[in-house]
Amino acid sequence: MAPMWQPLLDWLGDRKAERTSRPWHALAKRVREGIAARQGEPLVDLPVTWQQLATRWQRGADRDTILVEALELLVRATQETSQLVLHPGQILGALSLAGGALVEMQTGEGKTIVAALAACLGTFDRQSVHVATTNDYLVGRDSTLNRPLFASLGLSTGKIVQSTSVAARREAYRCDITYSTPRELAFDFLKDCLHRSRHSSTDDPLALNDHSAKLKWRQASDVQPTRHIALVDEADSLLIDEARIPFVLALEDAAAARQLRLIQWAVAFVPTLRETQDCTAEPRTGRWILSATGRELVRTRAPTGEPVPASELYRVVELVLQASRNLGRDRDYVVRNGQVVLVDEFTGRLGEGRQWPFGLHQAVEAWCGIALTPRTRPAARITAQEFFRGYARLGGITGTARDARREFEANYGCSVVTIPTHRPCQRLVWPLRALPTEGEKFREVVSETSALHLQGRPVLVGTRSIEKTEQLSELLRTAGIPHQVLHAKHLADEAQRVARAGQQGQVTLATNLAGRGTDIPLGHDVAELGGLHVIGTELHESSRIDRQLFGRCARQGDPGSCRQYVSLDDALLETAWGADRAAQIRHAARQRQSSPHHWGRLLHRAQQEVERRARLTRQALLADAVKRSRRLRRLGFDPILDLLDDD
Repeated sequence: MAPMWQPLLDWLGDRKAERTSRPWHALAKRVREGIAARQGEPLVDLPVTWQQLATRWQRGADRDTILVEALELLVRATQETSQLVLHPGQILGALSLAGGALVEMQTGEGKTIVAALAACLGTFDRQSVHVATTNDYLVGRDSTLNRPLFASLGLSTGKIVQSTSVAARREAYRCDITYSTPRELAFDFLKDCLHRSRHSSTDDPLALNDHSAKLKWRQASDVQPTRHIALVDEADSLLIDEARIPFVLALEDAAAARQLRLIQWAVAFVPTLRETQDCTAEPRTGRWILSATGRELVRTRAPTGEPVPASELYRVVELVLQASRNLGRDRDYVVRNGQVVLVDEFTGRLGEGRQWPFGLHQAVEAWCGIALTPRTRPAARITAQEFFRGYARLGGITGTARDARREFEANYGCSVVTIPTHRPCQRLVWPLRALPTEGEKFREVVSETSALHLQGRPVLVGTRSIEKTEQLSELLRTAGIPHQVLHAKHLADEAQRVARAGQQGQVTLATNLAGRGTDIPLGHDVAELGGLHVIGTELHESSRIDRQLFGRCARQGDPGSCRQYVSLDDALLETAWGADRAAQIRHAARQRQSSPHHWGRLLHRAQQEVERRARLTRQALLADAVKRSRRLRRLGFDPILDLLDDD
């Protein structure tokens, strides 16, 4: 769509969102009036009162009246159990989220308690409510914070993290409210699907026509018995940015021993290839492919012993090229305890237990010189989009949803409701700084950090990778600026490092890890100095991640400021237009000696191009998934378990 139409589309979207949210505004007003009328009344027999409301709901009484009474009770219970006084925006957010909307609340406005209130309302349907958040740390934090509120109502709370045993998972899923990550929820679902496919027989109810018997058998045997209500925290990250990432349940492939030997051979062979002559990267995808001369070299230097088809040799060599050229250590993965551990590109956290498919993971291991793990084959597969669309009711909450509202409506049927801030935002956005080279950019970042550090203001510097974080850390150390580092290698004391980041004179370097789900409280007298200052050192592939980073400052009406730095060396140009064109653009910009303002616009256009392609990819993925599912079901196959080799 042409940019000239964007203001009109935004206006139309705002009007539609306003019409959608009117009923919730009216209910929120009734809740506030009810709370004011009962001010000072003691809370008696909370679990009994809550159960009475649930019974009325299930009997079909007036739903609006029950929601108002229930939320009045929840607000008062929250104040009693957690000493939190909820503001009107949180009440509106809870109603909207419970109603299946995608709620946009600015950072620091109390999204965690809003999700908890909506989860309580969801229990009226007598089904477990799944609250999905981005990582194990937040699962533990949020479930612990909200457990007193849930317990006061007689509701049980479960949590599932990577280390949770099967028995504990089964128990957690049978609680009223279950906190977990999308990864754990999706993999438990896939494991149940695989278990049912292996254990169904003519003796099982699944093979019979008795629907009730089938349901009872499933609920007894499945770890995750139902997918009824899901409330997704950081919804734009999980449902939009990561929507196309498949969850693949893999089993060990005993027939892959030959490929592992070929990978070892290819690791020794690839350094002899000449770029552009023997191998080239495709401009759009960045995928490395062999040229005609490269294929000839592969054939002449093929490993001796068992005969191997040339096509298989080409594929393995190109696999190692991807591992060595496209995946960077301390950017896309880290090596820890002799293992390659993936780094999540959106959150900056370690993806424990995840592997790249089709032998790419083993190629990275071989390139790093560590022991190769057994090759696996996919046994079940589902994308985040497919998984969350399978819930009977879906809601989400995040600080950056408005730009993606058309995707939320089209892909998930969720309208976006924007909640106004409780207090006016005092964030100062300093002018963007564009530099010709990365070295000059980092020197400017260090200079600005030093000046603010001397003033006593805390500074948070955000980077896109562990590698850049450690590079900047060395520069700050050389400049004599004390600081702390927060990235995937330092997760053991993450909470303590985040808590210190707002203290007077504190300097913190962080990856995307600090961009979501972290609340940085200001230290004593910091507000009088101007609050936390946030520096972005490079544009991300999604502008929402940049806004999340800047949202760490000026929360809940506190003062704060932020500034974005970019340079012509930033990798975003290659991501948008390929290495060759990016080099031409850089050369032309430097030859013309164009203004830094022009360079900044250039980087923003690159970001928009990357976002556009990602949006089209997600749309195509969803369309293909729907077509594939229909085709397989028509043929009598299971779209989750069958024909995965074609994906």
